[in-house]
Amino acid sequence: MDQSIRLGNTAKVNSDGTWNWTFYIRPAEYVEEAVVTLHPTFRNPVHHLRGPNMELSCSGWGTFELKVDIQWRGGEQLQTKWMLQFDEHQPDFSKKLKVPASALTLLSSDRDSARPTSLGSMCGEDDRYALVATLGNVPALDPGDDPQGTSWHGRLVQQDLPRPHMTWQSQRKPREDKHGKKDAPDWLNASEYRDDPQSLACKVSILAHLLRCSRKTLAYTGAGLSVAAGIEMAAAGSAKAEKSHPLAADPTLAHCVMAELNKCNLLHGWVQQNHDGLPQKAGYRQEDINEIHGSWYDPSNPVVLYSGSLRGDLYADMKDWAKSADLVLVLGTSLSGLNADQCVSKTAERSLPGRSKSLGSVIISPQRTPEDGEASLRLFACADDVMALLAKELNLQVRPGRALFSSELRNWVPYDKNGKRSDRVQTWWDLTPGAKLRVPQHNNIEGAQQPAYLGITPELVGQALPADNKRCCISVKFAERRSTMQLGIWWIDAALRGGVEYLPVVNIDAVEERLLR
Repeated sequence: MDQSIRLGNTAKVNSDGTWNWTFYIRPAEYVEEAVVTLHPTFRNPVHHLRGPNMELSCSGWGTFELKVDIQWRGGEQLQTKWMLQFDEHQPDFSKKLKVPASALTLLSSDRDSARPTSLGSMCGEDDRYALVATLGNVPALDPGDDPQGTSWHGRLVQQDLPRPHMTWQSQRKPREDKHGKKDAPDWLNASEYRDDPQSLACKVSILAHLLRCSRKTLAYTGAGLSVAAGIEMAAAGSAKAEKSHPLAADPTLAHCVMAELNKCNLLHGWVQQNHDGLPQKAGYRQEDINEIHGSWYDPSNPVVLYSGSLRGDLYADMKDWAKSADLVLVLGTSLSGLNADQCVSKTAERSLPGRSKSLGSVIISPQRTPEDGEASLRLFACADDVMALLAKELNLQVRPGRALFSSELRNWVPYDKNGKRSDRVQTWWDLTPGAKLRVPQHNNIEGAQQPAYLGITPELVGQALPADNKRCCISVKFAERRSTMQLGIWWIDAALRGGVEYLPVVNIDAVEERLLR
């Protein structure tokens, strides 16, 4: 087996003296993803290459150096460079890179277990109509008065499945700070259950079918999703986090599978109760996630105290999802009555008899929830186990661990000097150590009511500190307030593609330049 890949470019001269060139990585089968950074004068200088044909084609007058960050299959990373080469008499230039053993081993394993993809089996309108019609014939259930046990499986399940078995018993309420003795049904407690392997496999197959048929799928997640990453949750439960610094946590397998679902256009939005940035670390796009309760990695959207107020645009976006989602996946939340729980309740209500407009809700949790009676599908298992089975069912190629992000800290981005996305001007976004930064006018610092950040205004100057790769962030120090805020590294990629409407920090005295069309 050839244990190297070729990295290089082809080039062909045009009549006007410009060159058409194509950068390539061949063969691509050993590489999960490559981030190629062009000269900063390009309007879109950062490109993510994935799939069987890792190529990037452009035209121009002269050569320059490309920065290439390679994520090998198996998890290893390599930073390298390639200087474009043009020669009328030699159309192809390349160099060899050694493939790490982990990538070779993984590829060999994949070939041994290869099977046809099921992503291509996308369902049509007739399939979706059949699902909606089935749900339209099954009313909401009362889990406290359910002799048939249907609420243990969901309104969509027609098979006669056994009830999940109890794995941990408790008489406590899932959220004792939310559910008192009077406002929670008698049947609801923090006991945990698990579907048997055959029942779980059946439910995961139904879940895959729902995802293929859904017109607009939302994920709604809580703290339970991140326990496996070492971050504690507020709800009662048997799972205990192996404590580590929260900012240094890595995404779980569930985060990584959901990021891949997003790339495959099977998951379209994510309302995230957590603040941990783990979806983005897994590669989920910043512009497709709503961190409704604030984030550790967004200076413009600090974590909101219970006494604070949510950011207006995020609240409006959450309500829009609650009104328009066709299917909602619920993971790691007790659904204890937070305002954002309407993402689940309203989507489920639209699937009930007399409405029959949506595919409803899928709840994945080892604990029962107040919304179980209206759920289309109910899976009793931990999120990682369900997502691992789902990845196999859909034949997703999921790379565990952190995604690969651009390491260039100074870039042209399509935003104006105030940090608003623009199709007319661009500015340098400089995050290099020592760069002078401020929060934009578009922020929720006052609304969040975090004492450490009150007083950080758009007029206050902060300073960028060196990037912290372990915590996947750049810290911004506001010396006058003796406070430091963190910015996720992934914001660079989001800004380069113009994905988000507003930048979370902007440079002092940023200068605008007109975009070339």
